[in-house]
Amino acid sequence: PTVMLIGAMPSAGPKPHRVAKLSEDVRELLLGLLELDPNQRWTMRQVRACKWWRLYCEEQSGFARAVKGV
Repeated sequence: PTVMLIGAMPSAGPKPHRVAKLSEDVRELLLGLLELDPNQRWTMRQVRACKWWRLYCEEQSGFARAVKGV
């Protein structure tokens, strides 16, 4: 079966993969959110405590204030 990523288009043949360079902060966040084991998957409390959230959401936007009650 073919697996498509969001925004990806099917192709007739193999193409080189594009590699995204992610900071360790983003990598930690994504791994926590995408954990297969639901008991180990991050909660919103853990997301709000991670370094990426504190640096990019709380300091740079009103988004964190909008979801504080979550």
